[in-house]
Amino acid sequence: MRSFGSFLALSGAFTLAACGGDTGPQTVGGIAPPGGSTPTPTPANFLDVTSTTTFDVVGSFQTLDTTTTVSTPAGGGTPTTRVASLYAGNAATVNAPNGSISYNPRDGIFTVRFTDNAANVTRTYNYQDPAHRTQFSGGQFASYQIPNLATFNYLQVLEGNAQPVFFYQRPGATRADGSKASTFVSLAGFSRVEESQTTTPPANPATDPTVTATNFKGERGAFVFGQKTPFNQVPTSGEGTYRGDFLASMVADPTGGGRSTMQWISGDSSVAVKFGTGQVDLTLTGTVGPAYVQGATVPSPIAAGTSFTARGTAQVNLTGKGGFTGVFTQNTGGQQNVGFGSGASFVGVDFASVSAGGPTAGASSIDGGFFGPNAVDVGGNIRIVGGIPDQRVDILGAFTGTKP
Repeated sequence: MRSFGSFLALSGAFTLAACGGDTGPQTVGGIAPPGGSTPTPTPANFLDVTSTTTFDVVGSFQTLDTTTTVSTPAGGGTPTTRVASLYAGNAATVNAPNGSISYNPRDGIFTVRFTDNAANVTRTYNYQDPAHRTQFSGGQFASYQIPNLATFNYLQVLEGNAQPVFFYQRPGATRADGSKASTFVSLAGFSRVEESQTTTPPANPATDPTVTATNFKGERGAFVFGQKTPFNQVPTSGEGTYRGDFLASMVADPTGGGRSTMQWISGDSSVAVKFGTGQVDLTLTGTVGPAYVQGATVPSPIAAGTSFTARGTAQVNLTGKGGFTGVFTQNTGGQQNVGFGSGASFVGVDFASVSAGGPTAGASSIDGGFFGPNAVDVGGNIRIVGGIPDQRVDILGAFTGTKP
């Protein structure tokens, strides 16, 4: 097994809990009011509401800000190029969300707010124009640097030179294998790319160079939002298996000193819960998408189409954590728990934490919660940070699942 080091930074638990709203959160589960009134019907899905409802965004966000400066000598000659970049990423916890999504069913309006200072992502968008709902085709997915996900709705607004897109999975959508997506929590993503260029003419054309600076800023997020299960409806015995989807964004420079690429990873999730002991086993399997550098697709050490696997374990703690928390399993003893490819071609991610035995300083996290009546759905976020020195690897993502 080849070690790929700091090659994963999955951004963790993005569970979204309903909170607040213009008239407070909607009721999940029918509980008969006193006096023999008509019971409140169970909604068909978490967006089946009668008034504006606000949901917590629990997920992970990242920003890659790159400036490429090209200096062309006076009178021609070979230009010199310098690349400088700054990266920031963060994964929220269930009890400390990093945004909110409000849905107004009367007018079909989504108001999306992201407030993640650690990831340098603070945005508010009001998707109120019917034309904000859009369908991308062909090369448009590459142009906006978003994944082509069959069961998702896409919304886009105009913001100067930027191209912000919010996309979410339709509740209860039919997946490729014929199964249904979760109905009380949605997997969602966000992408915003902005590019600008300035040219500084020489003060003295005879001796001074012409300097052109191109700035590219990419912001991404993967998260969940939905109607959380009241703690008293989460089972305390038995077992449950949830199957669904996952989405992650990876920033990677595994060689050190090169240009960092941004790649989406999408696929399936499997969550096994032992409610009696609180043990949660998470398995993610997916496929890596194209690599982007400054708005263009480029070759990558982890090529588009490469498979991805991540296995981890968490523990339920409703009162302390609001759901379940855990970490991913290291690739020790020849195991292939977290990495790319399989068999002899497996490229493992070294995310070992700081210890006296080596120079690595990686990390991983799993944060999730239960959604819908009687914990029928799960959702959360993940993060895997590669720890090998001089590399930049960070994968931040989210997952959902529903009982068959």
